[in-house]
Amino acid sequence: MYCLRAAFFVILITSLSSYGQTQLSKQNDFIDGVYQTLDEFKTNNPSIPSVVIIQDKERYALRQVICEENIVYASKEGTSKIAAVHIWGICVYGDPYIRYKGCFIKIARFGLISTFALPLILYTGPDLPNTPDIDVFAVDLSTGSIFHQRNDASKIIDIIKRDEFFKNTRIKKKDIGFYINQYNARHPFSFSND
Repeated sequence: MYCLRAAFFVILITSLSSYGQTQLSKQNDFIDGVYQTLDEFKTNNPSIPSVVIIQDKERYALRQVICEENIVYASKEGTSKIAAVHIWGICVYGDPYIRYKGCFIKIARFGLISTFALPLILYTGPDLPNTPDIDVFAVDLSTGSIFHQRNDASKIIDIIKRDEFFKNTRIKKKDIGFYINQYNARHPFSFSND
């Protein structure tokens, strides 16, 4: 009986530690660079590929949010900069970031519906959420639409329910993260060949 409880405990801890985490797989290795459009991101074809982002690139590997008005980069042609407003996203050390609210935020949970966390210090929405540090958003990578995970939960649920498997499932807003994971397991992100 003790072994059965121990095995159950190990399975429970393992499943809880992986809850909410869909890692990028080797089939989704992003090319470091600047992605000016969603289509470039979806095809893994940055308009400014294989660049070295100059502004403290080493700190980006540890940061979840990068707030810069311009992205300065070095390429074969030399050093250049591009206004952040003209960029959909960037990739630094293989980690994709999406531009939102004037900053680049690291994509935390990845799939066709990806999520990212925005520190409240950067959040300027009308209703500050109850969470003390972060607010979670979801991006539908098929359209590029961004949704507030709590306030727009019904829109995210509508996307999930497009899949026949979930059509008759009663999805509660409080469980939206779980269902995003389930949806992403059935609809992983993969680069298109366009």
